[in-house]
Amino acid sequence: METLGRDCVYVIIGISVLFFLSLVTQSFNVLALIVGLPLIALTLWVVSSELSKENTQRLAEKEGKHG
Repeated sequence: METLGRDCVYVIIGISVLFFLSLVTQSFNVLALIVGLPLIALTLWVVSSELSKENTQRLAEKEGKHG
């Protein structure tokens, strides 16, 4: 679960930096969308793969104790 929290913080920081750059340049930064949306998708994919690995390990440990 700490993986999810850490990756969410990274996404929030990344989006904040892109938003700040948009404010500094006083423009609607399409690059922020082009970079930001894949960044969010990549982060969520990494989190889901990490959580599935953790769940698989926990299930294997549980079966090992009872089996």
